[in-house]
Amino acid sequence: MLIRRPLLTDAALAVLVVIAVSAPIIANVGRTGQPSLLAFAFVGVLAGLMFLRRRYPVLIMLLSTAALIGYYTLELPPIGLAVPLAAPLYSAAEQGRPRAAIGVAAAVMVISTVARLGEGDDPAYVLGLDFGGWIALFAAVIALGDAVRSRRGWRAELAKQARAAEQEREREAAARVEQERLRILQPSHLH
Repeated sequence: MLIRRPLLTDAALAVLVVIAVSAPIIANVGRTGQPSLLAFAFVGVLAGLMFLRRRYPVLIMLLSTAALIGYYTLELPPIGLAVPLAAPLYSAAEQGRPRAAIGVAAAVMVISTVARLGEGDDPAYVLGLDFGGWIALFAAVIALGDAVRSRRGWRAELAKQARAAEQEREREAAARVEQERLRILQPSHLH
């Protein structure tokens, strides 16, 4: 049985999400007691969404964002936003929705920054290190997705032009054959 490459990519992304999101939950920074099973349920949801991001890129981007907001609303252990959102942002841009991806990325950054500053996190850290890192990562994945889409479109246009050129060559060749046939059948060539 052959496993398709997109499925392997999605599975690898799901594993990456599980590792990246589970690690801070397991570390349980600043918490006492065992990590909540609810936190791990969110890990499963975020990882599972990786398998649907190609088919429903904007929906999965929005669901991933909603899941992360819900996660934080429940005051579960802090996790990073970048890894669970990177693939959905990429997919939305790659499917021709870069503006939606930019809008969601900007909204997530604003909501997260305001929430963290409201909780008393160090503004220099939040605005300096985290905010800059998010901008760089989100901009990179959105730009990459859009570039892949553009390149695919460019290749499709080149293939279309090549097919049209080949068809034109075939028509010209057929016309030359027809002209030669008619020339041979002319009365002056029958002697």
